[in-house]
Amino acid sequence: GNEYRLKLNSNSDKGTGTSSWNDTTPTSTYVELGSNTGVNATGTSYIGYFFAGGESTNALARSVDFDAGPYLSLPSSSSSSLRPGTGDFCIEAWLNPDSFSNERGHYMTDNGGILFQSDGTNYIFKKHGGSALLTGPGLEIGQWTHVAVTRSGTSLKMFYNGTQVASATDSTNITGTATTYIGSTIDYWDGKISNLRLVIGSAVYTSSFKPPTEPLTNITNTKLLCCNDS
Repeated sequence: GNEYRLKLNSNSDKGTGTSSWNDTTPTSTYVELGSNTGVNATGTSYIGYFFAGGESTNALARSVDFDAGPYLSLPSSSSSSLRPGTGDFCIEAWLNPDSFSNERGHYMTDNGGILFQSDGTNYIFKKHGGSALLTGPGLEIGQWTHVAVTRSGTSLKMFYNGTQVASATDSTNITGTATTYIGSTIDYWDGKISNLRLVIGSAVYTSSFKPPTEPLTNITNTKLLCCNDS
């Protein structure tokens, strides 16, 4: 908007005042400087960083918006193909939470399967009914984050935007014999999910990587690919 700016050389990182941009909201192609000395003072040099973001214009960049109540589910008859057991796997998705309260995760296979859970501060991967296997930092509300959990042999890792944030040595038998929930775990997910993919039989990512910028595809060993259509 036209009232805020980020300051990189101050303890107060968000500056406020419509005089920064001359009461004109910057766009991806136009920025108007005002009279505020934080952006435009006589005799002072400035460096400006402009990030022309916003929603993707790619017609394939789609997500599902979960409003802390609705969810997707797969019946227990599907569970046999959605449990990694003690083998290699990768589960990943783009996540954009609107809020965190209670214990909200984005995916769960009931009765011993994969479970994601949040306590508002951390994002946790575990076997349903067991203790945390990996704990990463909390996700940013209102921001897209690519989250991936992979296991190769006994090496279990969690990645945020391609950067490893947690690891453990693990051979837990992750089974799951009941309903699979997307957008609900112990409580309901409040936010958006895009391109959720579960691959069983390969880890896909074993070290830090550049997160995908195109829609995920049905690669070898893909067992589930969803939240990528209107």
